[in-house]
Amino acid sequence: MATQGPSSRVYEYTFWELDEVGQHAIFAIDGRDYESNQIAYARVLEASDECDSLGVRLAEFEMTEQTATAPRSPLPTWQEYRATLVKNRTEDDLL
Repeated sequence: MATQGPSSRVYEYTFWELDEVGQHAIFAIDGRDYESNQIAYARVLEASDECDSLGVRLAEFEMTEQTATAPRSPLPTWQEYRATLVKNRTEDDLL
């Protein structure tokens, strides 16, 4: 976890999926969950690559700069979202 003071800036990355209706937010990566912004951004790249390999049609990701004390996103984290993707893929493989 990052050891940033209240005045430190952190980044939150919101991922958007593209479907037949349009695009909608599906998960967020919060920089406060990582030791540095560089490590958080590395997770962003990994998430993007893994979504691509799992067939998730990402429209974009949005980077928002905010203070370390800002409210967290209500969206699932990458780890939570990834778990649902892996579970769904495994269940599909079993059918």
